Amino acid sequence: MENLQMLFMGFSVVLTLENVLVTMLGAVLGLIVGAMPGIGSLAGVALLLPLTYKFNPTTAIIMLGSLYYANMYGGSFSAILLNIPGDSPAVMTALDGYPMATKRNRPGQALFTANMSSFIGGLIGMLILTFMGPLLADLGLKFGPAEMTALLLVAMTSIGWLVGESPTKGVVLTMVGILLASMGMDTLTGSPRYDFGNMYLLGGIPFTPFVIGAVGFSQVLKLMEERNKKVEAHIGQKLTIRGSMLTLHDFRRLVPPAIRSGFMGTFVGVLPGAGATTGAFLGYAAQKAFKSEEPLGSGAIEGIASCEAANNAAAAGSFAPLLALGIPGSGTGAVLLGGLMMWGLNPGPL
Repeated sequence: MENLQMLFMGFSVVLTLENVLVTMLGAVLGLIVGAMPGIGSLAGVALLLPLTYKFNPTTAIIMLGSLYYANMYGGSFSAILLNIPGDSPAVMTALDGYPMATKRNRPGQALFTANMSSFIGGLIGMLILTFMGPLLADLGLKFGPAEMTALLLVAMTSIGWLVGESPTKGVVLTMVGILLASMGMDTLTGSPRYDFGNMYLLGGIPFTPFVIGAVGFSQVLKLMEERNKKVEAHIGQKLTIRGSMLTLHDFRRLVPPAIRSGFMGTFVGVLPGAGATTGAFLGYAAQKAFKSEEPLGSGAIEGIASCEAANNAAAAGSFAPLLALGIPGSGTGAVLLGGLMMWGLNPGPL
């Protein structure tokens, strides 16, 4: 009962004209920055954080939240339209989003699917966070190294049968990715690994330049070739609100995976270090166990809904350890924690 009273009190504060306008401003800016390939939620929130200096603490905190959520959703824009993920969670969105936009010639519906799935996943995450935040934070602390290792192994090994028709190739590519990620200075011993005597590799390979180089640049060249050959009919296609609406049948396909991934993503987001990327991978992997009208990876609505709902729910779940214990679950959470402390809010029991 006390939670409900505090919830209604929060609504009375948020729904003032000034806070509503600030929320809309934060959402628009977050979408714009999130849609830019390679920036990601961490850099996006950090770049937009100074904008909150002009507001009072309550309004600034509201704007931080809207920036974070909009930035998380904005990564799906470039993933769906260009096959260039805006940030790491959007990698899974591109698997079905881009084929749906190009091969099935439904770019507007693909974006609307991501929009609705993000809303459902975020709503589930916020409701669970409101009523079970402290319990989820305690549960996250009980996950030790063994449990986190098992969770990451599930996420990594699932790539083998998520991407492509050959599980063997998927597993090999996953191992190559882990090998590349291990380059740089060891965080425990301080000894260099696979730096080949190059000081610039001591910090490892940053994710953003790697994605832009390995995925983004090749996709840009491919789009240029397709434009010159005039092969793709969708190039130059105008998006309209009416043309982006989903049918009732599409909604029926969207809702079940979005709800399932919403609950799963919230749980994953609670775990420190797991984050929205792991949530998106696990949400997409779980959808493999359920029936989809179209094969995943070919432009299936279920594929977009599962990963988008999971990563937005994970973003909501990450607030549980952040607010209840003062422990950020990701780099973006650390930036948000700094913003909250800057305005006099010290999350945690102390």
